[in-house]
Amino acid sequence: SITHVVSRVAQETPVLNFLAAKLLMGTASLLTFTIPFTQKLRNRR
Repeated sequence: SITHVVSRVAQETPVLNFLAAKLLMGTASLLTFTIPFTQKLRNRR
């Protein structure tokens, strides 16, 4: 699977591992922020 390949590459290179972790944390926090926001907009309509 794709996640398996990514994790394998990340293990070989610490820099990519760090960037991947930062990217995951960024998208996770972005999702948790945007999902309730979009729901509020839908409720207003």
